[in-house]
Amino acid sequence: MSLDLDGKKGRAHNLTPVTAATIAAVTAATFDSGDFDNAGNLMLQCDTSAGDVDLGLLPVSLIDGSGAEALEDGVRLTAIKVNATAGRLTFTDPITGIVYNYADRRGESISLVFDTSTGIGRWVAEI
Repeated sequence: MSLDLDGKKGRAHNLTPVTAATIAAVTAATFDSGDFDNAGNLMLQCDTSAGDVDLGLLPVSLIDGSGAEALEDGVRLTAIKVNATAGRLTFTDPITGIVYNYADRRGESISLVFDTSTGIGRWVAEI
């Protein structure tokens, strides 16, 4: 994996938290605060009141405002739990197989990086 952000800087985030039911439906429009088209860092607020949010369901394609693919090798996404329920943020790393399910308190987060080293985009745990 290389860090190739082609001048992407800044951050975009969502104002309405995603849930277990909406995580797979994340689009560019989900990130409705900041400059999504030029962001190299994404923050995803997650509401776990309806159950665990599986970050493995995140899309591997997000089309920006110009119609181009926004996910480039090295784009970073930090998912943050925004409520104090028992639900967790979970993620199974496709490289190591390690299951992350520790984000169970409000404010805890996990960071993922978009990886294209296999020729097919995928989210991997940031190391």
